[in-house]
Amino acid sequence: MTHAVLMVLIFLAILFVFHSIFLVVLWCSNSGANSKPKQDSLLNLNEKQGNDEYLIVYASQSGQTENYARQTVQQLSSLGHTAQAISVEYFDTAVFSKSLKILWMVSTYGEGEAPDTARQFIQNVMTKSFELNDIQCAVLAFGDRRYQNFCAFGMQLDIWLKDNQAQILFPIVRVDQLNQADLAKWQSQLGRVLDTSLSDHVLIDQQPFSEVILAERYLLNKGSLGHPMYHLLLKKIDVLSWQSGDILEIQCANSDSQISAFLNYATPQLTGNLLQVDIFEQLRFKNLRTYPSKIINEQPSFSFEQWITQSENLPIREYSIASIPSQKVLELVVRQEITENGLGLGSGYLTENLALGEVLHCRIRSNPAFHLIEYNAPIILIGNGSGIAGLMSHIQQRAERHFHQNWLIYGERQRAVDVGFAQQIQDWQNQGILTDVDFAFSRDPYSGKQNSFKYVQDCLRAKAEHVNAWVDRGAMIYICGSLKGMAQDVESTLIEVLGQKGFDQLLEKKRYLRDVY
Repeated sequence: MTHAVLMVLIFLAILFVFHSIFLVVLWCSNSGANSKPKQDSLLNLNEKQGNDEYLIVYASQSGQTENYARQTVQQLSSLGHTAQAISVEYFDTAVFSKSLKILWMVSTYGEGEAPDTARQFIQNVMTKSFELNDIQCAVLAFGDRRYQNFCAFGMQLDIWLKDNQAQILFPIVRVDQLNQADLAKWQSQLGRVLDTSLSDHVLIDQQPFSEVILAERYLLNKGSLGHPMYHLLLKKIDVLSWQSGDILEIQCANSDSQISAFLNYATPQLTGNLLQVDIFEQLRFKNLRTYPSKIINEQPSFSFEQWITQSENLPIREYSIASIPSQKVLELVVRQEITENGLGLGSGYLTENLALGEVLHCRIRSNPAFHLIEYNAPIILIGNGSGIAGLMSHIQQRAERHFHQNWLIYGERQRAVDVGFAQQIQDWQNQGILTDVDFAFSRDPYSGKQNSFKYVQDCLRAKAEHVNAWVDRGAMIYICGSLKGMAQDVESTLIEVLGQKGFDQLLEKKRYLRDVY
């Protein structure tokens, strides 16, 4: 070997070493950057100690609980307390070794389901025992009394904290659909701990309602074995701003005929006078079912006007949005809910009581747990029924960005009458926006032929190899529709297809997102 060749080899070796060192440093830097939110979450609290420290741990599915947690941090900070809020997915059990006050704010959705962000916490923390003697805590649970297991996750957490000997500052407070009286109870209890009055600060800084117009409404599934499902188009929406995956909150209201019937029933002796003071508008959003006619008739001192002042508004209902702002229209897909008392409050209002051309009071709620990725990775969209709304908004957004790696798997009852957007889906296929489309129809005879499925999970199982190939390429999975049945069965099937480890990796990397109800 000549001297010149030897020198070249030595130079290349040195260059290789320096290159390797550079890559290691770069990798460590990026790794630190990627994990920074998790490290920063508890940084300040770990550096300080004291009785004025508050850690607020939130478990939020749709963002409302997170919003309340962050507002509480601001409230506590304004009173001179050290406070931080972190998502439960970043919770570090090292804080259990400190003397600390922890306010847990957790949501429950569906039939007692914990938020997706709490899955690892339940598995890795709540299955273990800790000595929490030095931890003072309280639990604020958000839920919906319409479901049997109201605030179930919050109740489970409260029991676990007690079993581990945590010092409970005050009993768990459960909040029904952001009910202001429930929130006021929490504020009152927290105020006692802080030795100050918080009664005038219920928080939940909601955006004001905007007025839009119901321009068009179509029945999508005439002749279906299922409940009627409607496609609604709202216009004059310039005041609204949203992105695919967000939620439209509507303020339920009473129609003129409903208000007239109520007045005839409740206050026939006052109707003539009340109409002069625009009683219809005063009663437009009031929950007329809470009117205590017997009490008012027996206690003249409790007047009808007092009831109007004290009574609560009708509740808010939430719907997935089926369009994106560039379409210049806000679209909804609403299936009628039929109960023993008739049509459901929200679905009845939107599909029957709200007339074309009338004003709808609504607002956008950001739903980061179902937002679309902004880069061009493959996505698998899975849904059923009115869940097609949230999937359509994502497809529209992907089409606008010219991202064509999209696979739609959609389930309904009957092929002949239950695919209300069949032409739109076909157009997307023809344009190459949807590279794969699979339908499943639960009420059609099952032929067992290729691409013939009864439920969406049957498609996942039959195309397991295809699912794995997409996931290996970095695919995100978005699920929209009914939690009970569809979403639960889809998850079980994905675990079967991907393996528990593969599914857990999807959760950890936030590649499995749901908007289910």
